Amino acid sequence: MIEQRFSTEAITQAKAVSSQTAADDRILVQGITIDGPTSLDLDDAIWCEETDTGATLQVHISDVSDRIPQNTPLDYSAIATTQTRYHKQGNSPMLPRILSEATLSLQEGQPRATLTFELELANDGSVSNCKIFESCLSSAKRFAYAEADYAIASPKLRWHNTLKLCQQWAAKLNQQRMATGAIGASAFGKNIYINEEGKLSTNPNAKYHSHRIIEEFMIAANTAAAQWLADRDQPALYRNHTAKAIAPGQDEMLQALLVLGSATAIRRRLQGWMNRAEYGPALIGHFA
Repeated sequence: MIEQRFSTEAITQAKAVSSQTAADDRILVQGITIDGPTSLDLDDAIWCEETDTGATLQVHISDVSDRIPQNTPLDYSAIATTQTRYHKQGNSPMLPRILSEATLSLQEGQPRATLTFELELANDGSVSNCKIFESCLSSAKRFAYAEADYAIASPKLRWHNTLKLCQQWAAKLNQQRMATGAIGASAFGKNIYINEEGKLSTNPNAKYHSHRIIEEFMIAANTAAAQWLADRDQPALYRNHTAKAIAPGQDEMLQALLVLGSATAIRRRLQGWMNRAEYGPALIGHFA
C-alpha cells in the first residue's frame, strides 16, 4: 500500500482543525453507523422511522467542509487526491488520518458536523420528498456488518427493531429500483453480486443483509440529492453511467444476466453493454 503524502502546510492545518470543538448551532439528529469491522473512516450514518404515510429515512454524511475552508492547504490536497483509495489491506486517505479516522469520523458518542439527506418514503418505497440540511450527529452505535446481521436475527437484542425496520424499508427501495430495470446491487446466482456501479463485486461484506441496507439507503440518498439539485438548477457534477446503443432493454438485460450463471460471462456481457461512467454538469442518469 502506498501511503498518501501530505504537505507540511496540510499537516499543520490538520492538527489545528483536530483541536477545534464541534459546532453547536446545528440541528441534532439520530443515527447509527454500519461498516466493515476494521473501518476507521466512518463517513456515513443512517436512521429510519415509520410515519402515518410510510417512513422517514435519514442519511448523514460527515460534513468535511465545516472544518476545511476553501482555498486552504487541506482543500488543495483533497482536490488533488480526489478520493480515498481502498486496498485489500488498508487505504490511502484523501485527508490526513488525524481527520479522516478521528476528528471527521462519525465515531460512536462523539458529536460531529454532518450533512443530512432526509427522504420521505411512501408505503411502496417511492420517495415523495427530499430535504437537505446541516446537522450534528452523535452516533448512537457503531456496528460491523456481521454484528448488525446478528441483531437483525435476534429479536431480544436492543437494536433489533431499529435494524429490522431499516431492512424492511431497504427491501422496498430495492423493489422500486428493480421495477425500473436497475441491475446494480443485485445477486445473480451463488457468489455473483453486481454492485451499485454495475460491476461484479469482490467485496466480502456484500453477503450481509446490513450491507444491502447501507447500499440501498445510499443509492436512494444519492438519487434524491441529484434530482434535488437538478430541480433547482444548482451547478453540480453528476456521475452518469449510460448503456451502449447495442445494449438490450433493461428487462432483457436482467433476464440475460440471470441465465448466464458464470461470473466471467456476466463480466464480459456487462463490458459489452455499458459505457464508462462519466462526470458532467447535466443529469443524464445511472443505468446500473
